[in-house]
Amino acid sequence: MSRRAVGLVEILVAMGLMCAVVIPLVMLIQRNAALGAGQQFRMLALARASLILEGMLVTDHRELRRARTLGADGVEASAHPIAARILAAAARTVVSSADQERALKSQLSFYQERVAIQPVGRGDSDDLLELSAVVLWRTPVDGSPAPHRLGLTALFARPDLTVTR
Repeated sequence: MSRRAVGLVEILVAMGLMCAVVIPLVMLIQRNAALGAGQQFRMLALARASLILEGMLVTDHRELRRARTLGADGVEASAHPIAARILAAAARTVVSSADQERALKSQLSFYQERVAIQPVGRGDSDDLLELSAVVLWRTPVDGSPAPHRLGLTALFARPDLTVTR
């Protein structure tokens, strides 16, 4: 009878030690998986912001001047004439099937893009423009109350600004 009781105690101690080791290990694996998923969201946000900013940088300076935004916070990219055109062109080149289109729309539903085009300096001179692309997103993984934010900014000068007469 005492031999069985010792065996039972040994089994209970071994199970307790296993739980003490396995539970933190499982929690570590779960945290790393969530961190990896969060980084995937961040990489797509960076790609979206880069796409918008690079598209604006190859746009004619006069067209950018006409499409200036009123506030530094900018406007929704889908409502901005230049950014909406850039995003629509990107969607057409990426998607090759209906399944891919549904997957892309599902993935992009977590993101909100904003653009701002502001003159740099005082007065009415808009020879130098500040172009900004900001991507806000929420992930289903981290449950953060505030959205994540990634912004890229570039300066864009009128091409003939350096010409002396």
